[in-house]
Amino acid sequence: MRIVSISPLLSLFFYLALVFPVQSQETSGFAWVEPVLFETIEQGEVSHYRYGDSSFAGADILIKDRRTWMEFWAAHTSGIEPPPPLPYVDFLNEMVIVTLLGYQTTGGGSKIGVFRIGLGFNGKLLVFVEDRVRPGLLQVITNPFHIVRLKKLPIRSVVFEHNKGKE
Repeated sequence: MRIVSISPLLSLFFYLALVFPVQSQETSGFAWVEPVLFETIEQGEVSHYRYGDSSFAGADILIKDRRTWMEFWAAHTSGIEPPPPLPYVDFLNEMVIVTLLGYQTTGGGSKIGVFRIGLGFNGKLLVFVEDRVRPGLLQVITNPFHIVRLKKLPIRSVVFEHNKGKE
């Protein structure tokens, strides 16, 4: 009878594969291991962040400190009178993700939304966003947005993946 020995490193690999199974996002080439819970701060059709800029094609922003949050919120709400109060975020334990669709003339038919966040290997935060660009009933300018909060994580990079929504 022959006894086969498995190296300690290989044993560790198999153990980790059982404890932390890798899930594949069908719309993505990324593999992630830990889903991250998030909460919507605000979502809507008009952000005033670069609102009148017809060349604005959208943005994805990670905010990790109060000063940047205050600056973003001031720009985001600049066209609203009276301006709404700054939502409280505990930046010792939380961070904010903002995704904006950009300048749209589709009149309220377009939307954007974060639908999944995962923490991947090597500290990579994966943010999956659905974009829906479609005509609305009115010919007005919009800048759809979604602002979410999540726990502060030890991340090294952030990858936003935008998927076109089904009509």
